[in-house]
Amino acid sequence: MTGVDTNVLVRFLTNDDPAASPKAKRWLEARSEAEPAFIGLIVLVEALWVLRSGYGYGRADSRALVRRLLALGQVRIEHSGLVARALDAAEAGDFDLPDALIAATHQQAGCGGTVTLDRKAARIPGMEMLA
Repeated sequence: MTGVDTNVLVRFLTNDDPAASPKAKRWLEARSEAEPAFIGLIVLVEALWVLRSGYGYGRADSRALVRRLLALGQVRIEHSGLVARALDAAEAGDFDLPDALIAATHQQAGCGGTVTLDRKAARIPGMEMLA
């Protein structure tokens, strides 16, 4: 298993760089279930932020992309079960996936809830507005 940095993942997903994107695509497509690419949670969230802020991806686009990554046999995502649960919650409530991941991660760590100053994030089960 070999880890993937955010820049490789973004080049693979966007195909925006004539030199780097084909390298990223070839490398990721050459992975296998026996020798997968590993995407850590930090890389996943950073890539989602880059896609949203730099490429205009919306919530639904981002969630669909993560669903596709979870389905790839040659890719392992850190805490994939947690990511899948957060993805389900984000889709059910039309929440940002990174916010749903925060709630799910804290819940899995045993937190009784997560406080936030973000009104949209406060609608996620397990999140609450800081009074």
